[in-house]
Amino acid sequence: MKKIKFSFWIFTALILLQGCHNKQDNLSFLVENSSQDVSEVDLLIFVDDDLLINEYFRRKLDVPDYDVYHFKLADGQHTLKVKSKSQGIEMTKKFKLPEDRYIFINFKYKTLKGKAYEFEKGLSDSLKVPFDSVLIPKKIEVWITDKMPKLH
Repeated sequence: MKKIKFSFWIFTALILLQGCHNKQDNLSFLVENSSQDVSEVDLLIFVDDDLLINEYFRRKLDVPDYDVYHFKLADGQHTLKVKSKSQGIEMTKKFKLPEDRYIFINFKYKTLKGKAYEFEKGLSDSLKVPFDSVLIPKKIEVWITDKMPKLH
C-alpha cells in the first residue's frame, strides 16, 4: 500500500514538472520541510539577490512531498541563497543555466523525544558526559541537477 501511495506522489510530481508549467520556464524549484520537529518553516529563496520565493512550508505526512515553482531566468552563472529567519540559518550555492534545471531544497531538523530522550539522558548522566538531544541539526539541504531524478 505504501509503495502504491508513494508511486502516486512521484507520478503526480513528474506530471506537474513536465506538463503544467510554461514551456518557456528553464528552472524548477522543489521545496520541502521534512523536519520532524518544526511543523512550519519560513524559507526565503533568492537568485542573484532577487527574492523569488517567500513562503512558509508545512511539514507533510508523506515525504517526499515538494512544493513546485517554475521560473524563466537568463542563461549563465547564478547565485542561490536560501534563508530561514525563524531558524537563523542560511546557505548559498552557485548554479549555471541551462545546465542546472532542477533545484531541490529541503529543511531538516530532528531531536530525541519520549523514551529515546529519557534513555539517552539517563545514559549521559550516568556516564557523566554532555547530553545533546539533537539528532539532525537545523539545516537547509540543496541539490542542483540537470535532470529530474527519481524521488524515492
